[in-house]
Amino acid sequence: MKILNLGDLHFTKRKPRARTDKDYLSTMVDKLKEALTYAQNNEIEIVLQPGDWFDTAKVSHEVVSKVCSVLEKYRNCLSIFCVAGQHDLHFHNTNNPNIPLNVLKEAGLLYIVPNSSPVQIGNSSCYIYGTSWGQKIPKTTMDGFSILLIHTMVIPNKNEKLWEAQEDYIVGKDLFSYGFDLVVSGDNHNSFFVQNEKGTLINAGSMMRSTVAQIKHRPGFYIFDTDTKEVKKVLYTVKNDTLDLSVKERKEEIDENLNSFISGLKKSMDIGLDYKANIHKALEEHNLSSEVSEVIKNTIETAEI
Repeated sequence: MKILNLGDLHFTKRKPRARTDKDYLSTMVDKLKEALTYAQNNEIEIVLQPGDWFDTAKVSHEVVSKVCSVLEKYRNCLSIFCVAGQHDLHFHNTNNPNIPLNVLKEAGLLYIVPNSSPVQIGNSSCYIYGTSWGQKIPKTTMDGFSILLIHTMVIPNKNEKLWEAQEDYIVGKDLFSYGFDLVVSGDNHNSFFVQNEKGTLINAGSMMRSTVAQIKHRPGFYIFDTDTKEVKKVLYTVKNDTLDLSVKERKEEIDENLNSFISGLKKSMDIGLDYKANIHKALEEHNLSSEVSEVIKNTIETAEI
């Protein structure tokens, strides 16, 4: 059996500052179509996605509608299994059903693998176990080929931390101690796979490059063969996946202005109970560039508080 493994998708209409796309959402849609069409054309019926379908649980109805429209086209030829990432959830709460990901589930477009019991793939001897954000890794309970679909920070090895002081992570090979034959992880936006005699771990990384820090990232998806254990990475071919490198210089300036703004917040000021109103008031009292003000305003408007 061949399985197509996606990475973090983060569907959103809001274009990251570093992107040059005229229509960022359309680029995302094109990439998802490319991956699913690849599966269809190569007689691959199983697709795994390890969480963060959406960039926020407050994503617009338009975004959800577009994702539904894409998945509807593959309803009869693909079975899509996923777990929830922290970006899919309100307040990182896996018990809140009022999220866009559940719309896809209730529409019959995908399966959200529960943490409580494994899901059998058709009539095969393959079973998928789910670990959404914040959930514990379950024990394998069924004989056959076992797959763990998990959303948590996994790194290839201790020498490849995302930043020097990073501590909250799992080293890929350590997940093999749980007895799974295949682990498909999400949350780390870099792409890699780890394989030894105990098992295979695939982390496809983010579907999109959203910051200049990802300039070396080559977005793609992975194909895994449960019989041969072969792993193959397929790169997306969408042409308008480009970044504006000049953003790096502007980001350094913005960071400096943000630090100044944050330091200013530490000073005493008359505040009310509405935290958003307090931030807007502080913005009025600081002489910030339009770019910095935009970053702050976008952040508080999408905050879950």
